Amino acid sequence: SILNKLGQGGSSIKYAAIDLGTKHQVAIKALSLTGLENWKKIELFEREAKILQQLDNPAIPKYLDYFQIETANDVDFYIVQQLAPGQSLAHLISQGWTPEESTVKNIAEQVLEILVYLQQITPPVIHRDIKPQNIIYQPDTGKLFLVDFGAVQDTYHHTVMGSTVVGTYGYMAPEQFRGGALLSTDLYGLGCTLLFLLTGKPPVELPQKKLKLDFRDLVWIDSNLADWIDKLIEPNAQRRFPKAEAALSVLQEKKALAEYDRDIIIKPKYSAIAVSRTPHTTIVDIPPPFKRKKVDPVYYFWLGWSIISILNRLAIFVSIALIGKLYIFVWLYHLLFTHSKALSLKTQLVFFAIFLVMLASGYSLTIPFFSVCLIAIDFLIDLILKHNFIRQLLFKYSIAYDHKSHDFTVIKTWMKLSYQEKYKHSDHFLSKAFLTIPEQDWLEAEINK
Repeated sequence: SILNKLGQGGSSIKYAAIDLGTKHQVAIKALSLTGLENWKKIELFEREAKILQQLDNPAIPKYLDYFQIETANDVDFYIVQQLAPGQSLAHLISQGWTPEESTVKNIAEQVLEILVYLQQITPPVIHRDIKPQNIIYQPDTGKLFLVDFGAVQDTYHHTVMGSTVVGTYGYMAPEQFRGGALLSTDLYGLGCTLLFLLTGKPPVELPQKKLKLDFRDLVWIDSNLADWIDKLIEPNAQRRFPKAEAALSVLQEKKALAEYDRDIIIKPKYSAIAVSRTPHTTIVDIPPPFKRKKVDPVYYFWLGWSIISILNRLAIFVSIALIGKLYIFVWLYHLLFTHSKALSLKTQLVFFAIFLVMLASGYSLTIPFFSVCLIAIDFLIDLILKHNFIRQLLFKYSIAYDHKSHDFTVIKTWMKLSYQEKYKHSDHFLSKAFLTIPEQDWLEAEINK
C-alpha cells in the first residue's frame, strides 16, 4: 500500500509503502515500459534487482522482492527494498544542515566501508552513482545507508552500455562519459559528495583548474583531509586511489598518502607489449626480443655469446668423432624440444662427462682446449640461470595475472612449442624478457593497477 512518493529520477519513481502482510515500511521502485526510449533502461533495472539479491550489508537496504505486472496497455516493473530511515544528504543540506569536518570525515569512512564491501564481491560491484541524493543519513545517530543501485555495474560488463552514459552530471567521473567504470570511479563521486557537504554547492558550481575542481579557497579543513579529497577527485583515474580499500587506509591514517601519490607511468612509445583484461585476468603479451624496437642492452651480450656458442658447437660437430656429434645432437634436441630443466641438464651432463673422458684418454685431440672450456661455461650458465639462455632470446611471452590468487602464469612460445611456469611475483620473470627499464616500470604499474 503506497504511503507517499519518495522521489523520481530518470524513468523510475520511488515510493514509500507498507507491506500489508508484515506491516513493515518498504521502498518501492517502479519502472513503466511506456515512454522508455530504449531497452537499456529495463536491462539496468533487471541488473539492479539481480545484484541487490546478492548483497548483504547493514548499510544497504535489504532486497525484498522483484516482480512485474502486465496490463493491456503497459508493463510495470517493481523492486521492493527495506525503507532506509533518515533523509538524503541533499535534503539535509537544503534544510540548512551544516556538518562539521569530523562528521564529513565519518560519512566518508562509512561510505568507503560500503564500497570496500562492494569491491570485494566476485565480481566487484561498481555503484556508479554516488551522490548526496543516494546517501540516506541520520544526524542524530550518525548512521547512513547507500541506496539506488540503478546505475550499478558488475565488472563482467567492461563497456557499461556502449555509448550510453550512466550517472549524474557533476558527480560522474570522466571515464563514465566514455561508458566505462573502474574501481576508482565511485571514489570520484564520493569526493564530489564530500565537497557538496563542505561547501553547500553542487560540483557544477565549483571553480575548476585544468579540468579539476578547485575547492581549496572555499573550505577551511585540515590540510591532510583536503589533500585526501584532492586525490579522490582526480580527473585522471590513474592518479586516484586504485580502490576504496586504499582510500580508507589513508583516511584512517594506516597508510601515507605519499604511497599512492606517484606520477603516472605511461607506456613507452617504442614498446610492442600489449595488455588486455578479462574480468578475472590481466594478460600481457610480449613479442620476442628480436621483434621489438628496443630491448635491455644485456640482450646483445647474450646474443653475441649465443652466436659464439653455436659456432663453437658447429665446429666441434664437423671435426669430432661420433660421440662428439652425438653430444651436439643431444644439446640441439634439448634446445629445440625440451623444457624439463632437470632432464635436459642431467642428460647433457652425462654426455659431456663421456666427452671429457674420451678427450682425456686421447680419443681425439683435434678439438682446441678453449672449445671444451666454452661448452663447460655454457653448461654452468644453464645450471645457474635454470633456463637455456639461447632459447631465452627467441621466446614470445604471454603472461596471465590472476586477480584472485595473485599468481602469474607465464607461457613461453617459440615456433609453436610452448610451456608454462607459475610465479608469485612479477620480479622473477620480467627481467628475463629483456624489457627496458621504462617498460618494466610501466608493466609493473599496469599489473598493480
